[in-house]
Amino acid sequence: MEMIEVIGLAHFEDTRIGAMFRKQRLKIPMDVAEHLMSMGLVAHANPMMAVAQRNPLTDPLHDGVEQLSQSSPADQALPKRTRRSSRRNSEQMVGASLL
Repeated sequence: MEMIEVIGLAHFEDTRIGAMFRKQRLKIPMDVAEHLMSMGLVAHANPMMAVAQRNPLTDPLHDGVEQLSQSSPADQALPKRTRRSSRRNSEQMVGASLL
């Protein structure tokens, strides 16, 4: 019988495990824990974490070596911008537009 650790979410009494207080940790059988969780009286003390899984390769391996993906070439850097004076003597940007 598998035992799991749970945390009490409320004060209650059960004939299978006895009295349980809020925030109390207790190891109880899995079937009892599932029944109490369905009623909202307890929660997993150490919930299982989801594990990220790697996506399968779309290209087959050649000689056990993974093929490098081909990406698009790098974008060109923005051209240099220069400043010039306007009629009102305030500076304005000339060249590439600001993003």
